[in-house]
Amino acid sequence: MAADRIGPQAEDEALTGGQEMKDGRHLTVGLNVAALLCFFLTFFTVSCQEERVVSLTGVDLVVGKTLESNASFAPSQKTRIEPTPLAAIAALLAAVAAAAGAGAGAFRAWVAAATGGASTFTLLLLKDRIVGDVARQEMGEMLTVRAESGFWIALLALLGASLLAIRTALTGVRAAETPSSAAHHSPDPG
Repeated sequence: MAADRIGPQAEDEALTGGQEMKDGRHLTVGLNVAALLCFFLTFFTVSCQEERVVSLTGVDLVVGKTLESNASFAPSQKTRIEPTPLAAIAALLAAVAAAAGAGAGAFRAWVAAATGGASTFTLLLLKDRIVGDVARQEMGEMLTVRAESGFWIALLALLGASLLAIRTALTGVRAAETPSSAAHHSPDPG
């Protein structure tokens, strides 16, 4: 179709055609999968007077974690950190975004963008919740929470995937509109 037309419309169709949308889908899926893999990395560390007390991965936040205190001056104690629903929701939304981004069409790209954006927002809420929960602890004023590289990489990957999915959706919409609008405005060759 683009070969039959000459000028800016043919260039637009060639630039916004299927191959670019396909490449955008692959990158969207890759970024969402990378964000999911980041759940195996450290998301947060809790420190007391600059000494690390505990490190939590994204998976620890999804399934929970049992901590064992090994202080030499006190008997060993086990503390259970309960699963955090926000972490599970963020991971689930990232998985849905990856699955939606793998499909063809502007609608699936919009779904990938929306779920990836919701996952990004959920991670920010998770950070706020973790910081608040630690501050409410008995010795909370002495504890500090630091978001670690796993959290930040996951957040940036999800944000990038969402923005790329929006671009892919807009590209798909433009590619779908170009042939029909060009057909109405192209001069009759005969």
